[in-house]
Amino acid sequence: MATSDAQLVIMRIPLTILSSLLALCQLPVWANANETPQAEERSRLSASKMSTGPLSDNAQSMLQILHLQPLIDRATDARKRRDTAVPGSLDALSARQDLLEARQELGQLLLKSNLEVDYVIAAIDGEENRYTEQISEMMSRRDKAVWYTTILSQWSNGILWSASSSFTLGSVQNPRLSYTDGILGILAGALPTVLSLYAMHQTHGEKRDALVAPNMLSPIFDRTSTEEFFPRSVISYMNGASDNQSGSVSRKQVLVDRWYKNGYLNSGKNSAQLVGTLTATESRKRALTIALLQNRQQMLEDLRTQAMQMKHSLLELMKLADPLYGA
Repeated sequence: MATSDAQLVIMRIPLTILSSLLALCQLPVWANANETPQAEERSRLSASKMSTGPLSDNAQSMLQILHLQPLIDRATDARKRRDTAVPGSLDALSARQDLLEARQELGQLLLKSNLEVDYVIAAIDGEENRYTEQISEMMSRRDKAVWYTTILSQWSNGILWSASSSFTLGSVQNPRLSYTDGILGILAGALPTVLSLYAMHQTHGEKRDALVAPNMLSPIFDRTSTEEFFPRSVISYMNGASDNQSGSVSRKQVLVDRWYKNGYLNSGKNSAQLVGTLTATESRKRALTIALLQNRQQMLEDLRTQAMQMKHSLLELMKLADPLYGA
């Protein structure tokens, strides 16, 4: 009985060894001895997260303006080294530190650029609000003046025609009164006509002296130092090529061409004076009108829209950097 049990144990030994060998054959072979299954999984997820669609031309331009590509490469490399290193090892700690530093620099640059765009938008909004107040005041004064002229026209017409009619009745007994009647009749027709024409002229509003107070449009026409109004990142963005234009046409030039097309600017002999008035870099007598202030507002709104497109490009870059901030 003891002999049969011993034979049974001896027969099971090859089966056990064979099962162990089969199990070893099913284990994965790691390219790096320091890698673990958990590290390989984190590396795979990281690579899948970094797969992003193509950036727009504006976003590519911002990538170059802010010099973000070296930071993104640093962070990506540090993350790969961290994911493939043995947890808790010196290599893992060093890679984690490099990743944190690259993340911090990248986040600070994106935040700084976003705040610079916010500053430009806030400055444009402030100028638009100031011009809105001026336009409202001038329009109120204009409407009041037109109202007074219209009332005077109507009253003069009624009074003169009443007086003319009274002299018409008196001319039956005294023919000499017909001359006075005719004169009053002429005035009754002429004076309201003149006042109506004057009211039409008043609809343009008053003309004020244009004072020197450079606005956010002045750097676009190189009338003032650009750095006084726009941060460096916004300047570089405006001087870069537009998304749907050839490489030789900057975003700034696209704006100027649009303003010529919309009639805010002209190419006549007084074009330089007009630019000086629009940008408030030249002092001119009786040059500030409601129409000119409205043109300023619309041009500032176009400039604001261009700045908002820069924020959209920053959003694309933030989405590109999102995988670097994962676990």
